[in-house]
Amino acid sequence: MEQQAGWRVCRRCQGLISTRVPPGGCLDQDMHDFTFGADYRVHVTGAQAPDLQPGWSACTRCARLVFTGAPGVCHDGAPHEHAPFTALSVRFGTAADDEEAGWRWCSRCQCLNDTAVGSRRCFAGGDHDLSAGHAYSVPVVRAGVQTWWAWCSECQGVVITFGAGVCHDGEQHRLTGVELYAVPFGAGSPGSEGGWQACTGCGLLSQVEAADAAAGPCAAGGPHALTGALAYRVGTGPAPPGAQGGWQACVACRVLVFTGFDPGPCVAGGTHQPDELERHLHLSSVLAGEPGWRRCGACHVLTSLWLGEGPCAVAGTHDLTASAAYAVPQFGAPEGGETGWRWCRRCQALVQGHEPGLCVGTAPHLTVDSELYGVHQSAPPERAERGWAMCRRCRSLVRPPGEGEPGGTGLCPDGGAHDLTASAAYAVEVLPGPAVEETPTGPRLGLTERADGVVVEGRGFPSAAAVELTVVAEADVTTATTTADADGAFTHTFVPVVPDPAGATLLVRADDGSVASGRLTAFVPGTPAPPGAAHPVPDPVPDPVPGPAG
Repeated sequence: MEQQAGWRVCRRCQGLISTRVPPGGCLDQDMHDFTFGADYRVHVTGAQAPDLQPGWSACTRCARLVFTGAPGVCHDGAPHEHAPFTALSVRFGTAADDEEAGWRWCSRCQCLNDTAVGSRRCFAGGDHDLSAGHAYSVPVVRAGVQTWWAWCSECQGVVITFGAGVCHDGEQHRLTGVELYAVPFGAGSPGSEGGWQACTGCGLLSQVEAADAAAGPCAAGGPHALTGALAYRVGTGPAPPGAQGGWQACVACRVLVFTGFDPGPCVAGGTHQPDELERHLHLSSVLAGEPGWRRCGACHVLTSLWLGEGPCAVAGTHDLTASAAYAVPQFGAPEGGETGWRWCRRCQALVQGHEPGLCVGTAPHLTVDSELYGVHQSAPPERAERGWAMCRRCRSLVRPPGEGEPGGTGLCPDGGAHDLTASAAYAVEVLPGPAVEETPTGPRLGLTERADGVVVEGRGFPSAAAVELTVVAEADVTTATTTADADGAFTHTFVPVVPDPAGATLLVRADDGSVASGRLTAFVPGTPAPPGAAHPVPDPVPDPVPGPAG
């Protein structure tokens, strides 16, 4: 059954607000505030179940979901207005599994209202009259990605949106950065960390522990206000391509902070005290488009990792372990490319949305919450990977294995092979990964200089080789011998040593002619004292004679 995406609940008026129409007016001629709310959908009227009530629409003046059986009262006291948008329906009675109960109709303003919101004020004046009508429910998005989080350059925290919350000093957050971050809720990529919520007081992403959900102090006063907020997840470990590392939790105020610069001021006093767990946040977009896309090594489709690995027609869940990191253009077609592509919430795949395709369980793809994506064709960028095609049966973007790669064409959700005949040729941009340091080979040395000895560590020499070490310090030459182990490694310590700021050159030669060299900068080998000889003791300095200088 078709549903319309893009609905949010307003904390001021209790209303369900459409983001598909121009911003509507709220109480006191203010703007709607749905900063901390979930995402909702509304049923589109059509062939439907008997417990779906038709006759609902989005008002073009206040953007609220309104029953059209009466004029009602809009935000300025005038009647609601309804453009010829899609007719909508609302379920009454028992809520479905994917729906949220607790919604009631006001007989005065004609709007649908969330009874979980504290405000009861009505556009008609006074409080809503919710005594008549049914108990309604609305489809709610249990898992998704919010792409509008921003970094505060003052407190170093990440804020849910522009203008939300207060900083440590009671002022607005300084959202001077150009980057926006994407934070998943309800689910997350493999290895991500749960237990994060948005504080409705300070607006920061705050850490929650089940045994102590309100321990972190908030800049708005008291503990963090986390009741009813969405459950977010944060990536852990080194940052993948398209993400930014350097994020950690402050153990004092329990907010996520960026540690790439000096620690920011903490509302608990002093500066933030980061914990030891390495975390990262995905960027909402990069120059190539939206990051966070991978190719499944089993079914070969392009999938999003934002909300987990997703179900696979071959391996149970998508196998993304050997995939490159890809980016997909957002908001339509790139130059020379094709638009109409969408993300399927059910299987996580990128699918061509012009026609229904087969999803897991042979159900249709669920793309109602997806934005519009594009795929490169005739003018792909330099880093684009060619060889992608669209399956005519599941409508997914697929890249079959190349020459020398294992696997066939992959499988559709119904068990048949992907049908790539007559597909256009597509390309997907590969994000550059972190630089990979080459493992050094050949003879090499490590030197540790201390007052009690100079330690020489050798690696990469022939197995069990005889090794001669020579230290040349101006006219002084010191030699020593040792033997490498089976792995070609050895450790030798020169003792005693003496300070020498002029330093010395170390030459190491194995019996097969292998050579390595190094430079001593603080200590050089000294002359050992003869056996049994006492170390010389300097003459004591005589005490000065008391009295004035002569």
